[in-house]
Amino acid sequence: MNSQQPEKHNRSRLWRLLLSWGGYALLVFCIACLVLIWLASTPPEGLEAMQDQLRQVLNIGIWLQCAAAAWIVLSWPQIIEWARQKGFVLEHEYSRLLAARKTAALVLGLYLLMFPIGPARIAHLFFLP
Repeated sequence: MNSQQPEKHNRSRLWRLLLSWGGYALLVFCIACLVLIWLASTPPEGLEAMQDQLRQVLNIGIWLQCAAAAWIVLSWPQIIEWARQKGFVLEHEYSRLLAARKTAALVLGLYLLMFPIGPARIAHLFFLP
């Protein structure tokens, strides 16, 4: 009887995990359907105005991501200390992670340049009128 208890527990845990991810997938699917229906019902003239509004929102998102990256780099020692207290960082990893601040800044900078800002925006800013 004890041998079936862990198997039953693992099976119920798997079902809970699948149902939670299935719920998220269903939510994303419903949101995507609503957005597509809304876009299909919008006249073509209105799409240009929406694109201009979305560009402004995109700029705000870029600034927020830049601010978050700067906050991570500036508060790197506090973040590593918090992670050590929570058990995410082990004692033998602590000094190496504190020294990896420049590497984290480089990775975050490259991420910002490649994805939110993007090569097209950089080219438009520096090379195109």
